[in-house]
Formats: sequence, structure tokens, C-alpha cells
Amino acid sequence: MTTNHIARTGRPQRSSRSSKRLFAAALGFAALAAGTAIATGTAEAATSTLVARGATWRWSTGTDLGTAWRSPSYSDSTWRSGAGQFGYGDGDERTVLPFGSSTSNRYPTAYFRTSFSVANPSTVTGLTLTGVFDDGFIAYVNGTQVARVKMPSTTVSYRTLAADWAENEVVTLAVPASVLRAGTNVLAVEVHQRTLDSSDLSWDASLTATVSTAPTTTAAPTTTAAPTTTAAPTTTAAPTTTAAPTTTAAPTTTAAPTTTAAPPTGVAPTGAANDGRWSRLIFQDEFSGTTAKWQRNWRMGNDTGISP
Repeated sequence: MTTNHIARTGRPQRSSRSSKRLFAAALGFAALAAGTAIATGTAEAATSTLVARGATWRWSTGTDLGTAWRSPSYSDSTWRSGAGQFGYGDGDERTVLPFGSSTSNRYPTAYFRTSFSVANPSTVTGLTLTGVFDDGFIAYVNGTQVARVKMPSTTVSYRTLAADWAENEVVTLAVPASVLRAGTNVLAVEVHQRTLDSSDLSWDASLTATVSTAPTTTAAPTTTAAPTTTAAPTTTAAPTTTAAPTTTAAPTTTAAPTTTAAPPTGVAPTGAANDGRWSRLIFQDEFSGTTAKWQRNWRMGNDTGISP
């Protein structure tokens, strides 16, 4: 069995652990502030007994059963049952087994089966098998070999003898948890004599499981919901008013003076004397004042000048 040693590396290692603890604490506070449940501490291991010493087993001896008996589906209903310890020759047996008709030709092998239940194999991190035996044995869990003690490394049969002697020897072995399945499991064992004239045989065992337990979970603090905020009514912006363009007053227009049409040339105004001496009328226009006031004066004249 390998023993793991933890080396002490002094102050720097403690400082590193302190930093990690502070960091973990900070994460914890952050999770609580966010309303999240957090796990505190580390996962712990508990031991559960699957098969106890002195438990009830079914057993068979004196008959070659081949290999089918190792399977969990094998029916052992015709086997006899009893409580451990099993065997003969030592006086400490609770269930005494027969050894045959001759002390010089005893049964070379005895078979044992017992069952146990596992609800959740994923929580089992390891198994430990402790056996009390004489002389050698091979153990199977659900048909898979998990232990071989003082037995040849070759294929064995009912007639195979143990490789060495043992006298109520106790051995503790690690067994992989991967052999387990949810529900009923079967532990099957074959115990072999060292010689056919061996004076004794022994078997009893316990099987324990190391089970991981979840770390303590701290419930998240109750978070009070924020009050509902009523949205402010939407304000419609006033339409943009375009300033009226500046109107420049039109300049004052002075009305054009009324023009009195001139009488036809060469025609004397009504009432004027015309004795044939005058060949044309001479008109003179005058403009006076700032208003449109026109005055036309006319005279009669000849070719040589204007006369009144």
C-alpha cells in the first residue's frame, strides 16, 4: 500500500494558502451579493459498509461449477446459506463446511456468494475488501475479478490448488469503484486449499465503500425586488415655428402725371379765329409744383414766328 506524505514547505506555502483563502472568500462574498447559493467547505468522505463480517452468504462445495457462478445473473437459489465465519478445522467457525469423505482427499474448492445494494455508484470513490482466509482465494464483483491472493496467476479451475499456505490470514485490498452498478451487486469468492489433505479451511470478509458527501451549501440571501418605476409620460416637442420673412416696404411710387392728349396739329381749338393767315398752332406746356399739374397754353403763329 502506498502512503502519501505531505511535505511542509514553510512560510511561502502558508502565504500561498492564505492568498487562496482570501480569493475564495472574495468569490463567496461576490456570490452572496449576486443572490447565488454557494458551497462552503470541502467535500467530505464517509464510509459505508456494504458487506459486514459475519454476514449471511450462500455457499457450495464438492462440485465443479465452472465459471458461470461468478456472474451476478447466476441463480444460487439451490445453494445453502449461513453466516461467517465459514470453514472447518479451527473451531472458530459459525458455519461448518463439509470437506468430503476422506481426510486425505478433501474438496479442493468452496464457493461463496452474497449480494448488496448501491443506490448511486457515482458517489462511491473507492472500495475496500478485507478477507479472512485459508489458504488462497479469488474474489469477483459483478463477475469482474477484483482480488487474487495466494493463487496462481494462470487460469484456475475447481481442481486448482492455492500457491501458498495461510492460517486464518487477514488481508485488506483496494477495489475499484468502477465495478459497481446501481441496484443489486454480487460479491462472489472461491477459496482453494493448498493441498487435498489440508486440515482446515476458512473464509469471512467485509466490503466497505468510501462515499463522497457534498459540501455544505449556504442559501443565497433573499433579494428584495426593486420597486416598479412608472415611466414618465412622453412629451411631444412643440413644432418649430419658422419666423416670417422680413418684408421690405415697397418704395413709394409717384404717380405719373395725367397727360392730356394734344389736339390734332393744324387744327385750331374750338372758338379760335382762323383767318387763313395762320398755318399752324404753337403749344407751350408748363409744369408747376410738385404735384402732377400740367397746364397747356397755346398760341397761333405763322412760318416766321410766334405771335399772340
